[in-house]
Amino acid sequence: MPDCVELHTLGRLPAAGDNVAIAVRQLEAGTGVEHAGSRFRLSHSVLEGHRFAVMPIRAGEPLLSWGLPFGIAVHDIQPGEYVVNRKMIPVLRQRNVGFAVPEEPNFEDRKLEPYLLDEEAFTPVEQVPAHAEPRYFEGYARAGGRGVGTRNYVVVLGLTSRTASYARKLAEHLRGAVDAYPNVDGIVPVAHTEGGEDASPNNLSLLLRTLAGFAVHPNVGAVLIAEDANGGVTGERLRRYMEEHAYPLDTAKHAFSLWTAASQAP
Repeated sequence: MPDCVELHTLGRLPAAGDNVAIAVRQLEAGTGVEHAGSRFRLSHSVLEGHRFAVMPIRAGEPLLSWGLPFGIAVHDIQPGEYVVNRKMIPVLRQRNVGFAVPEEPNFEDRKLEPYLLDEEAFTPVEQVPAHAEPRYFEGYARAGGRGVGTRNYVVVLGLTSRTASYARKLAEHLRGAVDAYPNVDGIVPVAHTEGGEDASPNNLSLLLRTLAGFAVHPNVGAVLIAEDANGGVTGERLRRYMEEHAYPLDTAKHAFSLWTAASQAP
């Protein structure tokens, strides 16, 4: 198969045993991919951050990413297929992505089972000894036992995938502004691919916990939270989660910014 490129140039396998890869940029339908001695072409164009199969997956088998199952194949999936569930198809069409969208889903969601620690089988190891000579740095303690850090970064935090591009563009636009502040080392966007629909995502608790952690990270001096009023994850929802789980948001400099489809970075 001519015109094939190595998988690592256009996708990532977070774990060695994964059977789907994550696109590092938008990939065009028909792109030839070479992986583990086999060659295949993409069935459809694939958005950045979305996944495509890199090996055959039989109906009933799990789809693996980061070494963990996130869905079950509803029919046989061939290498190069855009992996989509029932919720993704109408969302892709509504977003007018500019390319043909798969007609039918090829996997269904799998609810995450909580990890249960087997205390009887758990064997602790010997604690690593402390360094012989203590070392120090000038830092700031974050309230609530959230650790000690330098508070030298400003974060633009996108709550959902809809605000991801806005967070990136705004952080890029403001990058030069930090030159006037010697105590600020950068403006960092936090963008992700979750919560892109009106309904709550199936990993809501994990998503809120991750976003909350960024907001009060000890190396973050201030955070601008970009929210989508119509999204499944709103600023009020994040604030309520942080209050219920004792995240010290009120001790961190923060502001909420309402994003709409017409929003543009200055």
